[in-house]
Amino acid sequence: YHQGHLHPALGVLEAAAALETNNSGVRVGLGVVREKLSLLNQAHRDYDEAVRLDPRASAAHFGVAKSKGYLHDWTGAMQAYSAAMSRETKEAPATSFINRGVMAVLDDNVEHALLDFQRASQLDHRGLATPHIALNLAVAHDVLGQTSKAEELYDRAVELGGDDPEVYTARARFNRASGAHLDNVMKDVATVNWLQENADEPPPRRFGRRLRVDE
Repeated sequence: YHQGHLHPALGVLEAAAALETNNSGVRVGLGVVREKLSLLNQAHRDYDEAVRLDPRASAAHFGVAKSKGYLHDWTGAMQAYSAAMSRETKEAPATSFINRGVMAVLDDNVEHALLDFQRASQLDHRGLATPHIALNLAVAHDVLGQTSKAEELYDRAVELGGDDPEVYTARARFNRASGAHLDNVMKDVATVNWLQENADEPPPRRFGRRLRVDE
């Protein structure tokens, strides 16, 4: 699996699941591999079964949350992230708050999302030194109509994520919608085109056009 041999890994895990029918961890592993193979409905069933086998397992609840997100069940994903985070032995990491916040934005619960993104920035030892936290906060403020703060955070995201076309795309959309000078919009668009033409890897999977969820 770790070497990218997903189909052999799937076969091994299916055999293990048949032998260890009460093993929640095996079900989580099956869900992860099926998710990587884009078998999202099957992955969701695996994660659900893992939760049934061990309701205390945070990894199983995180799997349910991710799969519900991929299946566009934003409310269910938020609830599953909350369930997973409540089962952590210590406070959930910043990424958990980011991911629940992304689901909240998509579920039109932007006030909740803003609280999650702010908590993520507090938990990350670098604070707003990570572009995806700044970007998600910018989106939340943007949706709430707090344009000055959104503009500041879009600029911050660009400053920190200078090689990521997504931050330039997001700022270009914001500037275009807010009536900024066309030259500023076109500079960001040109940067996006250059970065995409020279990208060594495809962009990470995202739920929304501007939202970044941590894998």
